[in-house]
Amino acid sequence: MNIEQKLHERWAAVDTLNSLLAASRVFTGRIPADTTLPCARLYVSGSLITKMGNKSIERTVQIRFQHWAAEESYGEGRAIQTAIEETFANHAEDLDDSRLVNLKHELSSCVQGSDDPNDKLWHFVTQFQATVQKDRTL
Repeated sequence: MNIEQKLHERWAAVDTLNSLLAASRVFTGRIPADTTLPCARLYVSGSLITKMGNKSIERTVQIRFQHWAAEESYGEGRAIQTAIEETFANHAEDLDDSRLVNLKHELSSCVQGSDDPNDKLWHFVTQFQATVQKDRTL
């Protein structure tokens, strides 16, 4: 499994988080227009090689969870954000050919609305930095 699949699997396995926002409403691409709120998107950015040794290669990736809640549901949205922080901070996962280690919580933020004055949705962002280790096969 890749990073996105493993993180999605973890989301589904943690009852506290999955009961607040079902994993079926967490997407890795475009969110369908008819999706019920709250909903979320998981994004993993490209990587930067940070360490190369004789036995392993380490690269850094950024993991971002974005979720949206209705205008009257700030408390629910904040509870989801707290559950994301608790579920993924300092978490590690085995991947197909590497290991995700050292998930460090970088930031959490929340804003209401957008450039559209009719937009009253709460937009939450929770971001982590992670190290991916891969054994070198020579």
